[in-house]
Amino acid sequence: MPLDLSKLGRKSFVSQQGLAEVLQAVAEAGELPPGTSRSAVKRSRQKAIAADTPFGSTLKHWTLKNVHGGETTVHYLDPAACLWYSVQTCQLFQEFFAQVAIQKPSSPTNRWSIILYEDEVAPGNQLKPTNSRRLQTFYWSFKEFGSSLTNEDAWLVLSTVRTSTVNELVDGLTQVAKHAMLSFNQLGRSFMHGLHIPCRGRPSLVLCAELQILVADESALKHLLEFKGANTINARYAPAELDPSMVLHTCTDDARFKLHSLNSLQAALAYLAENEDQVTQQAFAKMQTNLGFNLCKEGVLRCNDVLTQFDPTRGTMFDWAHIFLVSGLWHFEVNLLLVRLSRANVKQQQIHEAFQEYHLPSFIAGKGCDIKKVFQKKKTSDADFKSSATEALAAYPILRDILHNIRQATVLPAEAAEAISCYMLHCKCLDLLQRTLCDNVGHDELRTTIKAYLDRYLAVYPDETFLPKAHMSMHLAGQLRQHGCLISCLTHERRHKELKRYANVQCNSRQGTEKSLLQEMQLTHMEALERLRLDFPNQLQLPRPASPSLQRAFAAYFGLFSAEGLTMSGKAEVTKWRLLATGDVVLLADPVAVAEILYHCCFEGRLLTCVTLLDACSTPNMFRKSQDNCTFVQASSIRGPCITRKTGEFIHIVPQHFAA
Repeated sequence: MPLDLSKLGRKSFVSQQGLAEVLQAVAEAGELPPGTSRSAVKRSRQKAIAADTPFGSTLKHWTLKNVHGGETTVHYLDPAACLWYSVQTCQLFQEFFAQVAIQKPSSPTNRWSIILYEDEVAPGNQLKPTNSRRLQTFYWSFKEFGSSLTNEDAWLVLSTVRTSTVNELVDGLTQVAKHAMLSFNQLGRSFMHGLHIPCRGRPSLVLCAELQILVADESALKHLLEFKGANTINARYAPAELDPSMVLHTCTDDARFKLHSLNSLQAALAYLAENEDQVTQQAFAKMQTNLGFNLCKEGVLRCNDVLTQFDPTRGTMFDWAHIFLVSGLWHFEVNLLLVRLSRANVKQQQIHEAFQEYHLPSFIAGKGCDIKKVFQKKKTSDADFKSSATEALAAYPILRDILHNIRQATVLPAEAAEAISCYMLHCKCLDLLQRTLCDNVGHDELRTTIKAYLDRYLAVYPDETFLPKAHMSMHLAGQLRQHGCLISCLTHERRHKELKRYANVQCNSRQGTEKSLLQEMQLTHMEALERLRLDFPNQLQLPRPASPSLQRAFAAYFGLFSAEGLTMSGKAEVTKWRLLATGDVVLLADPVAVAEILYHCCFEGRLLTCVTLLDACSTPNMFRKSQDNCTFVQASSIRGPCITRKTGEFIHIVPQHFAA
């Protein structure tokens, strides 16, 4: 009896794409595997994950102390073994890794920088008051991967463990973090001493690396390192005459901040350890508060083996996206701004209607409906604005443009005009922060920009809350100076979706069930590294042979005898941009111009884009289409796709971060 596809996958849900891929794989194989049960799938998965390497198995475990006096087993993917196995079995990843190793050779005196990222992943029902399925997850990668760090597959999973399990451990998350950090320097597989990672053409390649960056959001960092935050005086409770050595929490002069060194950090923890048994519990708790640290004997800061390889005073990095975009400074200020605009008779509905006039580029057009609705009036007040980080990142330049137009066309009360000027400075911070991973952003420029914004905020909103995130933002410039880049959570949020894909269907949340999640994540990552490139190649998407007429036109334009083999597509990806499509208006670097994409084509390995150059008008950022102004440009010369607003025959370009 022929298989009825309309009934397939009804008893147990599977997506249409997933079902199609399974059927295609079976058709290509020509036969079914010997076993088709859940147990057979599990055995196959376990066999694949059990691959042996010179550094042992890829899946290992830590034995951690729990609060009940016993031990808890937590599984993890060994960094050395997983890196070796990924390089040996994934050809595309091997080519990428070898190329980076050639461009940035490592040695015991010039080690690569390992980045460790931690975040909590919440699968299942987000509205449940208690969610026992939450996972504390660690990812890691190398700073030398550069712009490829914006690709989620450039990050390897280290471990994922239930938050409920972490809460049962002595000292909680900081004990897990200690073992995560130590996993990079185990006997016989130490990154610091060098790992033999042979590649094609470089059989003797030895990689030397060390943990240099720990990045997470503010809550995670608190639990990873068990510190209590900045030791400042809240302005609300400050005495009339403040001791000169102390600063208010609203201080924006970072020259007055006294930063810990590794020695002062260890001295503070040693002092706590010496006095723990000498005073009452209440007095000791106050002592911890005054020093700014919790004494965790099983934690990172009390482990000499960790501190000899990683200095938390230099390696800790704040997640700028969490500071500004995840219930952060941007959302807080937008709510304050909306209140002042409302008093000036500029309502949220007016801003929402203005948003509908803008055209979004293809790479975010799939989310365009939600982005255009971020300012849709809710049933609550104008001061209850919320959005995701991705929506905020796309919406902030549009809001800046709308406010600029309102300010130009309307005489506003002083308080509304001041609020808009403050928001403009806020946007400058976001423009710079988006470029801190791939572009050469000066730390002094970032420091000056953030300070100017915070000073303006304090002047415009003197009676409003100065969030701890605002203080954290003042440390970003120093971290940029230390590491040359800033890492954000935006990439890892996409990585979380992969973990949630498996965790959402795992109903069993008992301790130890994370092992199967690690197996699924590792096998899925291996498949991605075999199939995808991490270096953002310039290539067509869904290419097809060019028509004879297009081949003739192409050959005539370039003075060729023929253009046989020419392929074309309406979609392509170039460095930093995953999708550039027909109709997108883009900013070009060579020539310096604004243009509309007609199509992309590839000839003899060269990716070209046919564009219509737009004529600049006398009004800033205003352009107009012209006739017979088509040309071909190198696709790699595209700096980025623009958000636009059309007014008759004119096209207004919204200023964005890549145009700086």
